[in-house]
Amino acid sequence: MNIRNKILLLCTVFCILFGVQNVQAQQYKTYEGFEYSYNSSKDCIYIMKYVGTQEYVTVPASIEGKEVRYLSDAFKNNTTIKKVELPNNLVDIGRFTGCTSLEEIQIPNKVKKLRTYAFYGCKSLKNVQFSEGLLEIGDYAFARCEGLKEVIIPNTVTSSGRGVFSNCINLQKVVLSQNEDNINMRAFYNCKNLTTITFSKKLYWIRHEAFVGCKALQKINLPSKMAFIEDYAFHDCGLTEIKLPKNVNTLGEGVFSDCKKLKKIVIKSKKIDTWRGLDDHVPEDEHEEEELKDLVFYNIHKKAVFDVPNSCIKKYKKWLKETGSYKKTMKVK
Repeated sequence: MNIRNKILLLCTVFCILFGVQNVQAQQYKTYEGFEYSYNSSKDCIYIMKYVGTQEYVTVPASIEGKEVRYLSDAFKNNTTIKKVELPNNLVDIGRFTGCTSLEEIQIPNKVKKLRTYAFYGCKSLKNVQFSEGLLEIGDYAFARCEGLKEVIIPNTVTSSGRGVFSNCINLQKVVLSQNEDNINMRAFYNCKNLTTITFSKKLYWIRHEAFVGCKALQKINLPSKMAFIEDYAFHDCGLTEIKLPKNVNTLGEGVFSDCKKLKKIVIKSKKIDTWRGLDDHVPEDEHEEEELKDLVFYNIHKKAVFDVPNSCIKKYKKWLKETGSYKKTMKVK
């Protein structure tokens, strides 16, 4: 193929692609600042994008006599809106990622799931009203929402994703759904002002780094079904005391490491069978010193007191000594 024919072929392909894009663009209509399309298979309206300039926006319940049920990512990265009123017939509200001026939102009753990154980076968001119909909250849905101070998750929610409230640096109070049995990894990572959290009675599993850096969190009440606490779950927290219930059998690496104020540890469990060790030797270089941070109780209060079952005093004291967590100023009783 000569150069002239190659150029003609490339031009033809470009025109075809450009033409397709134009056809697709023409499918969208505009109504009161919203670009939308009609979905014939679901007989409803999809709002694709908000192109208006208002700070306070009301999403229409219907357009052209058809219900609006899907927002797609209509408001994503909109830095102007402060409040959006959503109609009850919505089943998917899309993502509001990067809506840095958004201050409040009410989730409609028919929304069953909040997408991954749904409100990520909405740093002005102060008030979220969840619906009782909500079942699932996606990964990082409210991460970096710096304006949030209090969150109450409805009991209909059975699953929350990774990092769901991570870096919500002003979050102070959380009430979790009573139907969630685990807290996902990094769920409250660096929520440094978190002081109060109410767990589900069904909770039995706290995953990796769930509460890392929660420096204002001094006391927590772990439910009786708690069994697994994974690596670094409470690393660098402000905990002053902790009670490990009878069903706890696994403590991961560095679970309470660098909790420098942790002075009272009550262990009710007699069956902790996984407890991070260090092969019975003392670190000899900086790399091995770094390994110490993997220890369950590394760098806690130097006068910490461990209150353990009578039948486990010798066993637990031995483990603490073997891992280097135990100091002469501490007590095991």
